[in-house]
Amino acid sequence: MKVAVTGVGGLLGKALTSLHVSLGDDVRGMVRDAGRAAINLPGVQLFEHDLGTNADCLSEFFDGVDVVYHCAAELRDPARMAATNVMGTQRLLSAAAGRIGRWVQVSTVGVYGRPREGVITETSRLAPADAYAESKASADTLVEKLSSTGGFEHVILRSCAVIGPEMQGRFLYRVIGLLSRGLFAPIGPPGSLVSLIPAANVAHALHACAKLPQAAGRTYNLADQCTVEHLVEVCCDALGRQGPRWHLPETPVRATARFAEWVAPGLLSQAQIDVLTSRVRYSTERIRSELGYNDVMKLDVVLRDLVGAWQGRSA
Repeated sequence: MKVAVTGVGGLLGKALTSLHVSLGDDVRGMVRDAGRAAINLPGVQLFEHDLGTNADCLSEFFDGVDVVYHCAAELRDPARMAATNVMGTQRLLSAAAGRIGRWVQVSTVGVYGRPREGVITETSRLAPADAYAESKASADTLVEKLSSTGGFEHVILRSCAVIGPEMQGRFLYRVIGLLSRGLFAPIGPPGSLVSLIPAANVAHALHACAKLPQAAGRTYNLADQCTVEHLVEVCCDALGRQGPRWHLPETPVRATARFAEWVAPGLLSQAQIDVLTSRVRYSTERIRSELGYNDVMKLDVVLRDLVGAWQGRSA
């Protein structure tokens, strides 16, 4: 199989590329800056390209490719999200037209917004609540529209937060750091759910989206979830310390977050509290029943790996 992976330098891109290399596939990888990507994957043909610019000279990247995995996205800078995640996707889709077999779009469950409770399925209403989720919802729409005229199939996979020791996100590492000092406790009544999934599981799901005929034209949600209490227990056990025996009241914590957003942006936000107090479940029934998806890595294993990575950085 000939595959092309955008965002090959990221956590998910590396996991997916490693999977295909292990299967003996012909892999092409796109990266924004090859000098900074630190990719050590023998046999992968690298293409350097910034999605925020035009898509000239991409024919070689797409020519004869069976599957394109679009993992690349701007995650941090809201000013670049529309240009990279929407317009960049549109330019790539146009360049891929007539050259590929299937486009697998990596999206986010964030397109459903930040509901406080209930069950989210693939038919739930879209209500993106931030610039990143808005850009991904727009990109998903482009994929659906342009694949019908570009002569290739598409599949959309909407994932929750992807985790692994090489992840760029700092929030979970901050939680681990606070737990190590006894400065973190669950917020609100017990039973809140965090939605996290190991990169290996997402790569496995994407591979199923790429190879199975019944996936064509479908959208799938993918998430793993545990209670905040369980996350704290696993991390504290890996840290070798006792976990907190109390819960913080949500109302004063939110008041503190509002003040922090005003005087020290980035320290504590309402969005972070939303993550730690959510009771939403993301259904994975469709991908399990239609594609036979099963987890290949347990969430607890990766949480322990993250604690080890945090300890290595802090040593």
